[in-house]
Amino acid sequence: MILAEEQEMSPAQVARWLSDKAAGGDPEVRERFEERFTSAALERNVYGAIVVHRGDPAGSGGKPVTVRLRMSELTDGPALEWALRWQRWRSANQAAGELERALLRATLRLGAGLQVKTLHVVEDGRLVQAGTVLESEKPLLAATKIEPWMLSIVAEFTGGRSAGEVHERSRQSGALPEGFGLADFAAMVAGMVERGYLELTESRKD
Repeated sequence: MILAEEQEMSPAQVARWLSDKAAGGDPEVRERFEERFTSAALERNVYGAIVVHRGDPAGSGGKPVTVRLRMSELTDGPALEWALRWQRWRSANQAAGELERALLRATLRLGAGLQVKTLHVVEDGRLVQAGTVLESEKPLLAATKIEPWMLSIVAEFTGGRSAGEVHERSRQSGALPEGFGLADFAAMVAGMVERGYLELTESRKD
């Protein structure tokens, strides 16, 4: 199951919205709504989408899988369907102990909606680089601050290379930090696919 959040509203915001809609902003109506939310211990209202797949639980190791993601204005039905397929594929391979191997065999490319932003701050009166952020609005909303060395790894996903080939090229060139093993690399790739920074080449065929 996927819980995709579009927006979040506080109880006060919901009370204001309901009173404006039902009674033209009547303060007494708003107060009654707020009292009801307070007595119900409501903390927040979340709006978005719920995507559920009913099938054989053996495909995910016999355990239900729930993932919480963020929607953007570009997130549509096909994007949510893709997210569900990806989570099922990941869960099935993880349950079989094959996730790392499957990811390294997979051919990937840069996500069509990937944006890279470099952050700078002022130190001693000069602009210095403070970090790099990967962002994407489709299939889902995501933003991740990465270490500088990771950007050179992401840039290698061109020309139809598999994740295993990118890992080997990066290892031989010394781009990977000491102690960053194959399992760490596979986990990084999985996270980037989930956030839309990288795409499985098969993803647009479904």
